[in-house]
Amino acid sequence: MLGADAVLVASTVDAPAPQTISTVGISARDATVIQRAVAALLVQTDHAPLRLTLSDRVDADSRELRKRGVKAVLAEPIALEGRNLGFICAMRRRDGDFANEPLLGVFARHAAAALAPAEHDEAALAERLEFLLTLDDSLAQITGLEEVTDTLDRWLAQLFGAALTGIMIYDEDRAVLQMLPGSFGATRDQAASYLVSTDNSFSNAARVFTTGQAYVSNDARGDPGILEDYKKLFGIERILSVALHVAGKPVGVLHVANKPTDFTAEDLDRAHMIAPRVATVVELWKGMWLLRRQQSQEESLARAAVNIASGQALQEFLPDTLRELAHALDANATCLVFLDAQPLVARCDERHPRLEARLVDETREHPDAHGSVTTPERAGDPGVALRFEPIVFRERRVGTVAAMRARGDPFTASEREALVRLANLLALAWASERYQQQRAQLARLAERQRIADDLHDDVAQLLFAAKMRLETIESQSDDRATTLADAEQSRKLISRAEDALRSIIHEIAPKPAADLPSQLAAAVADVEDEFGLAVHMEISPAADATASDLRVSTADALLRVTRESLVNAAKHAGPCRVAVTLDAESAKSVMLTVVDDGIGLSDRRSDGRHGLAALRRLVRNVGGTLSVTQGVAGGTSIRVDVPL
Repeated sequence: MLGADAVLVASTVDAPAPQTISTVGISARDATVIQRAVAALLVQTDHAPLRLTLSDRVDADSRELRKRGVKAVLAEPIALEGRNLGFICAMRRRDGDFANEPLLGVFARHAAAALAPAEHDEAALAERLEFLLTLDDSLAQITGLEEVTDTLDRWLAQLFGAALTGIMIYDEDRAVLQMLPGSFGATRDQAASYLVSTDNSFSNAARVFTTGQAYVSNDARGDPGILEDYKKLFGIERILSVALHVAGKPVGVLHVANKPTDFTAEDLDRAHMIAPRVATVVELWKGMWLLRRQQSQEESLARAAVNIASGQALQEFLPDTLRELAHALDANATCLVFLDAQPLVARCDERHPRLEARLVDETREHPDAHGSVTTPERAGDPGVALRFEPIVFRERRVGTVAAMRARGDPFTASEREALVRLANLLALAWASERYQQQRAQLARLAERQRIADDLHDDVAQLLFAAKMRLETIESQSDDRATTLADAEQSRKLISRAEDALRSIIHEIAPKPAADLPSQLAAAVADVEDEFGLAVHMEISPAADATASDLRVSTADALLRVTRESLVNAAKHAGPCRVAVTLDAESAKSVMLTVVDDGIGLSDRRSDGRHGLAALRRLVRNVGGTLSVTQGVAGGTSIRVDVPL
């Protein structure tokens, strides 16, 4: 990072003079001499940061360094709580400036956190043990990963005073550290924007995770080792960061920020004390969270498979399936586009209109499996992740299914596999539905052909014979007896043709229902099939018991009102839900209501009003009344009361 040829760390902890404890790029023999010379130079500057080019210096210490090929020295004292703990220095054996000079001070703070001695007495150790036992009990009651920061905020306030807690979790798939929602009081989107590569040396979280060394900064605003965007976003003024390990494996970083006073060596020791507990809880709930998501994916796909196997229509289960899968994938929305149908978007939380429009557009355009991720560009910008999977039947793409995550968190391999499996199920459902439609179409064609054959073989032949007889009558008008005989024969032929037509009509016409409830159900089903309108129907036991006492004309009027009201709702109320209810007041009257939650009567076109006027006359003719009301929040209610 510094463009140096050698680095040396010396400690004065528990020693009257600096002692070399670590070197890179120099021999142990040279290290002793260099360490002594740099320590002397630091004494001359009263332990202020040292930046020297040695070519123009004549003092003995500089000469010692030049003998060992050192041309430039960059040194930084290691200190915590005003106590000198040693120094860290970088050296160059060639001309030129050091790179990223301010980072030497940053690494000096890491060294300070590593070298700061911890002092404990028996009373303090007993107090800490009691605290840890109580903290363990509290952490054991956590029921979700996002509760970790809330719990720690409460407990760390006892250790550090008013402070913010932040947790970064390592994502192995992307080699990044991802902030846990709730960290530093961040929202879910803000947490999603805090995404740090583990090789970013300007991030305190990345350095702590990579080196395993803690970090303390009591002046975060002027610290080049903390990313500027995140200092501003979370208002960080002081920060202490320690690595989280489970069984020697790094799993994340724990931050404690904005303690009212400066962090001390004792604070650092306290953070190290609780870190193993936090790491264990985070790793446990991370694993459980992933397991639950995979289980949700399996359950959602299994339900879709059952619906397809039972022959349920796509439009009946698809919205719920897409919504369930969005939850299981931790996505904000899913989208399905069949090439011969309108897009279907299902969301599981608040709307993201711009991103949803992009999702629909790209789902239409992408014929192949594809994914894209826009990573956060700055703090507060969560980014976005998209994933597309084609729906293929017999090597032909019939549509695409996609998922969107309103943050730059790519879909994992298991999540992509869930989308692939859904695409395969949808291909099967699409093919099954088309097969059923083709069967129904063939059945309709066969029925039409049978009717045509019957009309040709019976009715057409009879009518043709009658025509020939009539032509004979016309040509033999002089012979009255013959004319009468031919006319009688023609009448019989036409009568037979009429009987044949009635027989055919009787065969193809739907059989009338036996009672009013069944007739209502048939009428509702017809409108549902004709207009694609979902209707909820409810018939009370009292109405079912008394419907047989209605006059035929009254029952016909109720059927007419039901059908006309449903058709009006389908045509004029806009997208809506409709309910039909039949109830009865014992031995007095029957009440029919048709209610929708559409745009309301006042916003419908005028032709709907003319239809209502006709219905009122119809109901009045059987002794009943019809009323129309509009709800406060919209929608229309039509009620009919008729006597038994």
